[in-house]
Amino acid sequence: MSFLRRALWLLTKGHHRPVLRRLHRMMWHDGVALGLVYDLRVPVTVRIPQAPVEVRPIRSEDVPTFTSLPPAASPRAEALTRINARYPSNPA
Repeated sequence: MSFLRRALWLLTKGHHRPVLRRLHRMMWHDGVALGLVYDLRVPVTVRIPQAPVEVRPIRSEDVPTFTSLPPAASPRAEALTRINARYPSNPA
């Protein structure tokens, strides 16, 4: 789904702020991306976490937590992030 289709969809649902924020970021962004490199020959020291951690595959009941849209009236809605999670762009 292209940015324009997502933007139109969000506008029809009442999420104007994320679309305007994204357009502003696209027009005025001059950030720099940095990558981190590590040596694969150096062994990694494993730390024991302070809190118990469970790593598991995502379940079908977990999907709405990441993809459902918040109400249009909610402040600082993360609607654009959630719509991108719902319809990931195709790598080409």
